[in-house]
Formats: sequence, C-alpha cells, structure tokens
Amino acid sequence: MDMKKPDFTQRFGFLVNDVARLHGRRFDQRVREIGLTRAQCRVLGTLYMRDGQSQAALAELLEQTPMAIARMTDRMEAAGWLRREPHPDDRRIKLLFLNDAAEGALREAMRIGDSVQAEALAGLSDDETSQLLALLQKARTNLAQLERPEYVPPDD
Repeated sequence: MDMKKPDFTQRFGFLVNDVARLHGRRFDQRVREIGLTRAQCRVLGTLYMRDGQSQAALAELLEQTPMAIARMTDRMEAAGWLRREPHPDDRRIKLLFLNDAAEGALREAMRIGDSVQAEALAGLSDDETSQLLALLQKARTNLAQLERPEYVPPDD
C-alpha cells in the first residue's frame, strides 16, 4: 500500500512559522550590525507604542519570562535606551520609559525591518503584498478572538 505522504511544509502553520523563522533570522542578522538584537527591538517597539509599562506587563506583552525581561532591560538601561521610574501609586513597581537615545536606534531598526520586508516580499506586486498582509491580519484576528473574545484588531 503506497500512500502519498502529506507535504507538511505547505500547511498554514508550518509555512507561517517557517517564514517567521527565516524573517526573524535575517532581521536579527541585520540589526546586530547596529548593536541590537531582535528581542531588544521588540522591547523598543513595544515601549514606543506603550511607554510606561512595568517589567511584568512588558514580559506578558512580549510573552517572555520576567527574569529575561529584567536582564534585557538592565542592559538596555545601561546602554542609555530606557530608564526606570517609580510607579506613582506603588513605589515597589518600576515603569519603563524610552530615552531620547532609543529614538535613533528604533528608527534604524525600523529602516532595517522595512528592508528585510522588501527582501521577503520581492517579486510580489503592491496589490499582492496588500492582499497578503490583509489575509494574515484576518488570521491573526480569528486566532486572537478565540483566546480573548473581546480582542479588537489594532489599526495597522
């Protein structure tokens, strides 16, 4: 009995994860040239959008352990990219804010991100790119609403 094996590489989850893995490796390779890691870029981007997060909230947003975030933010604070300020209602909690020095690093990381995206989407027309992004956003919304029915997709 010669049954054809399914090609798992063409399944949605496998393909999305593989694209994310390859994209992430390329981005990480490129941002290392400016002294950042992909994880640090995620911290910068998250604080840019939601400045003033506690380390615990940041860890939850980035799906990282609090210890991993603590070590990373310690290094980022030492590099001058962010600062800690006491929470106004609970002095035990420190809130994280971007420093002015982070603006240039974030701008450069975004430029690199745009370049890596262009490499990944080479050969697609503008319409195909828009359609691909819209379909991925729909899939993200579908999955997010299964976890949290109140989820509202971000304005992209």
